[in-house]
Amino acid sequence: MKKILFICVCLSAMLCSSCATIFTASSQRLTFDTEGVKNVMIYDQNGSKLGKTDEEGILEVNVHKELTSPVFTAKAEGYERERFKLNGGFNGVAAINLLFWPGFIVDLATGQICNYKQTNYILEMEKKEN
Repeated sequence: MKKILFICVCLSAMLCSSCATIFTASSQRLTFDTEGVKNVMIYDQNGSKLGKTDEEGILEVNVHKELTSPVFTAKAEGYERERFKLNGGFNGVAAINLLFWPGFIVDLATGQICNYKQTNYILEMEKKEN
């Protein structure tokens, strides 16, 4: 009975893991540079605040990987709202899953199959015209 339980646990662990899930993180570190504009608030596509740029106009934040390329928004007092899209792509580590297709499904379901190709984003904030 213990052998059967052990085998079931091992098989479950194998089926619920995959190459990209094991070898890569579920989020990726991105840097947003507003070229010196301070106190710019960055929001994700759901309207949740990711953070605020520092005195140099830079914000570094971990962003969860998604299957679609999300659209973010940058807002600052006295500046136009800036919308920008993150450049997503295929995570090459997930290609190893061609040898074990259930792992491909796990990576697809968890978003690990994707990766942000660009990690530094320069945002050109335009002043509002009064």
